[in-house]
Amino acid sequence: MSREEVSLPSRTLNNAFRKYFPIPDVGSVLTQLIESSIFDNVASRESSEFLGHAAIDLLAGLVYEKATPYAPDEALQVAVQSYIRENLGSSQLTVAAVAGAHRIAVRTLHRLFEGEAYGVAELIRHLRLEAVYEDLRDPRLQNLTILAIGMRHGISSQAHLTRLFRSKYGVPPPEFRRGYINSAA
Repeated sequence: MSREEVSLPSRTLNNAFRKYFPIPDVGSVLTQLIESSIFDNVASRESSEFLGHAAIDLLAGLVYEKATPYAPDEALQVAVQSYIRENLGSSQLTVAAVAGAHRIAVRTLHRLFEGEAYGVAELIRHLRLEAVYEDLRDPRLQNLTILAIGMRHGISSQAHLTRLFRSKYGVPPPEFRRGYINSAA
């Protein structure tokens, strides 16, 4: 699990992990879900990945429930991250649009993400590329073109998508997809 998959500010997440969850069964259920999907061969590789993402979402929900941001900036940061995730497919999702949706200045938005792994523009780009990466691995989406997958996540130029994807993953999207499909078969 990568840190970016849990859409909470670093400070909030770190504080939550230092605390004990008062419901012991919650942790054991999550642990059992993760372990059974990985070690017990209960599900296929693709299903295990979906179960893993579900476990991450559950974990984020539990952490948020137990460690609700206590500072206004953290609450705003969570709202911004949620907004970005919900609007990832829009080609109109820009730093200015995010700032406008939250009625804050672009400079304030940038300040909000100081000290985080990604600034706002980098977060949008990172999440889009992660979504494309996951879609290219999804056997149910093999009938979609690379451009169609990019467009699902707000990237409307195949050349731009190829440049970004190659920069992050070291190979162009078609080559990645072929290699993944061949290794899964």
